[in-house]
Amino acid sequence: MVQQFVRDRRETRTRTTAVEVMMYLKEMCVLDIDVDDKKQFAASYRTMQRFLKAQGYKRGRRKGYSTYHLSKAIVAGIPDCPTMASKVMALDIFTGGKSRAKEPKDYHGMFDHAYYVKWFGRLLDEMDASGVTKALIVLDNAKYHKGLPESTPTSGRRKSILLDACRLYGIQITGKEFKSELWDMLASHIKAHIHPVIVEMAKRRGHCVVYTPPHHSDLQPIETVWAIVKGEVGRQYTDMTKFADVKVRLEAAFANLKPNSIKWCVRAAQEKLKKLHEHLVQIDTLVSDEESSDDSDNSSDDGGDSEYDNKLW
Repeated sequence: MVQQFVRDRRETRTRTTAVEVMMYLKEMCVLDIDVDDKKQFAASYRTMQRFLKAQGYKRGRRKGYSTYHLSKAIVAGIPDCPTMASKVMALDIFTGGKSRAKEPKDYHGMFDHAYYVKWFGRLLDEMDASGVTKALIVLDNAKYHKGLPESTPTSGRRKSILLDACRLYGIQITGKEFKSELWDMLASHIKAHIHPVIVEMAKRRGHCVVYTPPHHSDLQPIETVWAIVKGEVGRQYTDMTKFADVKVRLEAAFANLKPNSIKWCVRAAQEKLKKLHEHLVQIDTLVSDEESSDDSDNSSDDGGDSEYDNKLW
């Protein structure tokens, strides 16, 4: 609801503040606020600011305004392929630490990049066995999705290592540069030429990895599939449920997923992607019209199909 409200205002180039979002939610009967109570209004305002920050919205730079725009378990894949039924692939169910003190806050901390690379190789093998070729593999921006090769230098390495890396990559240096200058050159080269490990793994198999925008989990149908599974498992909970029972029920819930249910999740995400595309086109058109208007004011004389057949989330 908030996302759509901000997008609608952005299409008309209208700035949005935390107060405006709060009053909109009040009008929609989502919030109950007494605007005449200064203490309650201030507390609600601070809560709204924290909410918008948690949702990935950032303050604008215009002074005097609090403007906002949209900026920053299990592992498995689901294919959308015209030649095969939708299903869950390479399902891996895992748990966190053995003690509560060692358990991470969410599943993103339960495994590292090396673990994910190993799982990704298993996914690619399963795709090959299922005859999936030339697929677009759609991922979010989790850190372990973008890990670079271990040999890639980092800014914290010694200057001598950065010098060796520059020579290895063919970057022209004199040897007298400061460490910060060396890293600036290396960082530019790495950004342009060094790809994440899984991107290269997929490329070698004839696939292509693409990433969804930050804070757009609604474009990932696997999230909806996971919600369906969690709901199915949650409805079976009783006071006698043990942790081992949860895993058994998880496996059963995934096994009972129907292809049509998975297909619906994919189509729903595609519809949201279409709306986002239309929104961005509209914004680009507004910017283009403004630039064209500026050009005409300054000078009056100035006058395909994707190569990938399948998708996997």
